[in-house]
Amino acid sequence: MPKFKHFIITQFNVKFRWSGWGGVCDVPDESWFDYRINLFRKYTYPSMVQQINQDFKWLVFFDDSTDRDKISEFDRITPVFMKNYTRWIPTHISNAIKEHLEPKDKWVISSILDSDDVYHPGAIRDI
Repeated sequence: MPKFKHFIITQFNVKFRWSGWGGVCDVPDESWFDYRINLFRKYTYPSMVQQINQDFKWLVFFDDSTDRDKISEFDRITPVFMKNYTRWIPTHISNAIKEHLEPKDKWVISSILDSDDVYHPGAIRDI
């Protein structure tokens, strides 16, 4: 049976471009971060900790300026700190995934989970 490696991808406070926008959004300020980390703590993180199938690696992308103490309680995530980048792009995802692959991994599954979203407890199992 082929060995799948499932990556959950979450963009947190990195520079990005929304469709239709001409420019890049800067890294959000500290008050935005504090508000969003509370949503993450209350909803997103518990939804992943409570997954029936825990066979996944959760890559959460942060700007390198992020205060590490503010995310230290989240032991289930694998933080990816972005530095020296213009904006967050798909190549950053593929590079992070490649860094966490092992020779036995034959197939990759990637799923997006926004920092304020939740997955049903059976979502990873069903995927």
